[in-house]
Amino acid sequence: MFQNEDDFLRPYLDKAAKLFSYLSNEDLKKVLNDDISLHSLVGDIEELIEIEDRKNSLLIAIKSSAECNLSKESCVVDNLESIIKLNLFGQTLMESVEGKVRQIASLEAVLSGLKTAINNVEKESDDVAENFLNGSIDADVFLKNFLSTRIVMHLRKFKFDKLSELIYLRRGI
Repeated sequence: MFQNEDDFLRPYLDKAAKLFSYLSNEDLKKVLNDDISLHSLVGDIEELIEIEDRKNSLLIAIKSSAECNLSKESCVVDNLESIIKLNLFGQTLMESVEGKVRQIASLEAVLSGLKTAINNVEKESDDVAENFLNGSIDADVFLKNFLSTRIVMHLRKFKFDKLSELIYLRRGI
């Protein structure tokens, strides 16, 4: 609005200068040495009265805002403490979730290894059956090897299914 304070005051200063230009030297000395005379002379200028009124109303508004802000200080401090506590709680939850994600990822790695082991034992039992059908091994060796590999395979499949179920249940929680 105004470039600086001088631009704002310029019209008022010009009006005051005109007012003083009509005074004699003796009247000017009296005004210079007596604040009451100066105030009575300049106090009647409407613009200065408006400025004084604006200044007073601004001071009242500022004081009111400051009192309002001070009245809300305890609430702000309490809310800040709540935010800090919630932030710490959130960080704790985040760390817990990250730990569970790492745990599930490691369980999935175990699950993948178990699946590979199942496939290897199944292929081994198939090879034993094929060797028996080709006549490479006799019936006693076939039964011994085939049963042991099939038992291992089914035990691993059971473990795989149970671990898969546990992982699925954990994800649901």
